[in-house]
Amino acid sequence: TFVGAVTGNASTATALAANPTDCSANQFATTIAANGNLTCAAIAANNLPSVAADLGAANVTINFGNTNGAFNTNIITDGTITATTFIGAVTGNASTASALAADPSDCSANQFAITIAANGNLTCASLLDADIPNTITINLAAAATALQSDPTDCAANQFATTIAANGNLTCASITDADVSNTLTASIFIGSGSTTNAIDLATAEVAGILGSSNISGSYTGITGTGALTVGSIASGFGTISTGNIITTSGTIGTASTTTFTGAGATFSAAIAANSSITSTQATFVINASGTVDVQDTLNVDSLTTDTGGVSIAAGQSYTGAGAVTLASATASGITINSGTTGSILIGSDASAETISLGSGNAVKTLELGLGTSGNTIRIGTNNTTADSILIGSALDTQTYTGNSSSAFVINAITVDATEFNRLDGKDAALVDQNDFISGDGAGATSNGSGLESGTGGIGLLQGCANNDILKWVDASSVWNCAVDATGISDARLKTNITNVGSVLDKIGDIRLVNFDFDCSNEFFDKTLCDTRAQTGVIAQELAQVFPELVYEQDGFYRVRYDALAIYNMKAVIELAQHINGQGDAILSNIKAQTIDVTSIITERVTTPYRVAESVSVGDVVTVDDQGLLHRSSTAFQKGLAGVVAGAVNSDGQAMVASAGRVNVNIEGSVQTGDPLTSSGTPGLAKKAVGSGAIIGVAATSGSGQVQMIVSTSFFGGDQASYDQLQNQITTLQDQVDGNTPIDLSNLHVGTLTADFDTLINGALTVSGDALFNSLVTFVRPVIFSDDVIFNGNVSFNSNTGGYAVINTGAQSVHITFSKPYSQPPIITLGLGGSSFAQYSYDNVTADGFDIVLAVPAGQNLNFTWTAISVNNPNTFVQQ
Repeated sequence: TFVGAVTGNASTATALAANPTDCSANQFATTIAANGNLTCAAIAANNLPSVAADLGAANVTINFGNTNGAFNTNIITDGTITATTFIGAVTGNASTASALAADPSDCSANQFAITIAANGNLTCASLLDADIPNTITINLAAAATALQSDPTDCAANQFATTIAANGNLTCASITDADVSNTLTASIFIGSGSTTNAIDLATAEVAGILGSSNISGSYTGITGTGALTVGSIASGFGTISTGNIITTSGTIGTASTTTFTGAGATFSAAIAANSSITSTQATFVINASGTVDVQDTLNVDSLTTDTGGVSIAAGQSYTGAGAVTLASATASGITINSGTTGSILIGSDASAETISLGSGNAVKTLELGLGTSGNTIRIGTNNTTADSILIGSALDTQTYTGNSSSAFVINAITVDATEFNRLDGKDAALVDQNDFISGDGAGATSNGSGLESGTGGIGLLQGCANNDILKWVDASSVWNCAVDATGISDARLKTNITNVGSVLDKIGDIRLVNFDFDCSNEFFDKTLCDTRAQTGVIAQELAQVFPELVYEQDGFYRVRYDALAIYNMKAVIELAQHINGQGDAILSNIKAQTIDVTSIITERVTTPYRVAESVSVGDVVTVDDQGLLHRSSTAFQKGLAGVVAGAVNSDGQAMVASAGRVNVNIEGSVQTGDPLTSSGTPGLAKKAVGSGAIIGVAATSGSGQVQMIVSTSFFGGDQASYDQLQNQITTLQDQVDGNTPIDLSNLHVGTLTADFDTLINGALTVSGDALFNSLVTFVRPVIFSDDVIFNGNVSFNSNTGGYAVINTGAQSVHITFSKPYSQPPIITLGLGGSSFAQYSYDNVTADGFDIVLAVPAGQNLNFTWTAISVNNPNTFVQQ
């Protein structure tokens, strides 16, 4: 130890610290203090020289490790720079190599490369018509390719005249002009057939065309000369039915000519010097043609389409049997004797009968349609009585007899007195003006008339089935018309729209009882119903539904049929609120006073969506999502009620939570038994023991009984019930007697509160607690043990969020919407496939910063979480 003053260089030595500070790893001294302490710093980009450094003299390795580095100047080297990923521009001969793509593009099928880019991508194109020469010479190929794969041939009886380069033949048939020499029978022989006509005017036939020289069949033989037996050899053969022989001359025959086939048709006159015999019906179809028979015409059947058959005067039409004159359906037969004369049927003493048909159809005998008077004369010289018989039954005949002053109907005589009355001459029963024929005022349509009966004389109208008789003012006639009552076919309707709500207006209609005022002149034209009436007043109804009231003849009328439709609409609207079981769905009930003592509620129902198949009468529960399930265990908690209606189209079922309803039962129950759920899904049973019940049986039975729904808790057997009842009675006596009740300590087995429950003091629950609805804690909540969340957990905006550092920025500040009681623990995350060196700083109860090591080269998206932890542990590496 040296004590004392030292002069000279010793002052520096005494200033040295006992252990001067050193530099940390990867740091270098920049200055040294008098006491020997070093000032150190790490190498940064701005510490590197800004001018090129010659690294060729020594091997230098720069390793940035897990951090990013940057150079503010160029790096020039004649050696090799190795990097996993190189980002930036490279100059020199290496640019071509780095420009190559990892997988340069190729050409597609049937394409060829025309250029190649620096990165190796090919530019491709297909061959075009311009790329191929117009002329391509292939030895001997032109002729071969010109041939068709199947050249055309000639048809039957045709011969080739030319052949094209592709092998197709041009064909033609042999015509008359193609034969230059004489066409004789010896050379015109063929075994085939032709459909062409032989022109006998130009073809010279030296021989005979006989059947031995001509074979086959012809569809037509045309000639300008006579076609006789001398020109056609015998044994010519048969001309097929349906073919034609046409000539402008005469077809002659030396003997009898027989035409066979389905028949012969002549369109002009037929002249026969001898008889014409036909074994079939002979038809004359041309109205302008006639059949002139000079001799006797014997036919089995003679039928004419038009014109008729005329028999000359003095000639007769005879037959071996009965002579029948028949005509076609819906036509008639006219027998005309000329301008004067008579038609005589029978001239001897034999009995003759004129019969007009034997069927049930109406028969009509018309005698003269002109203006001259006509007479039916029956018996001129006969001594026996004559009659006109109508009908075959003698007791219903109508006739006139020997009396000239009586008309006999069914053996009842109507004398002149009765006729005078009918004519209005004497005490007119029916005035003659009451019977008017023809069209015009007072006339009736066809088929109408009068009929007599025990009730008097009534109007008879011959209407078709389902038609009605209507009076038409415009024409003053009775007419038949189709009954349009109840017609509602969609094909007869247009401008169809829905009827709007009428429920609010239907209540404004006043229904009244009334009598018609039969003294009013209106009832002079119609009958007055004197019975008591029920209905509406037209003027009042017009204020509610004006479209249902109309005016006619100066008086208002009501469309009661349409009013019934409006009533139906109102019922439909009510049915949308009340179903067939009496369940009502009402959004609001308004009343000034409700006397609850007079209200008997059948049931209260609520619609629920079903999660599984349920049936009417099933006991059900409702889950956290409000979906309906059948009960599955005995004394099941959370019983909602009983299904009171079938599942609708929306997948909802009505559940009775109060009132009377049918319930499905397991086993049997008695009236008054408490009912709860059973182990069988959806079935109720008698409650034995304590637990949740669904209601009380209102009837006895098994399978299904009526129940009064009342979800509550059942204490057990009758003894327990009686004991509880006694306690309630005692409590009631104390309340009624104003006796103080000490409730400082109240014990109950199960407490059910149907209304809101307010607890001003502390609440201690020793057992499990189940909350079926939303729970709100207004003040802080302390959980002293583990907490398990089976669902998703949501926190407020203080707990987490997002942050963005834009390009060029280096930090962002997050401010909590509600300050924490202490600085929270921060967790950061960087998304968007971005990478950067980042951290957080300045964490307080109000917020924190996210900072970067260097300014952002692009927008960076961060997620952050802030959680406040009481007394967080801090661990330090030893």
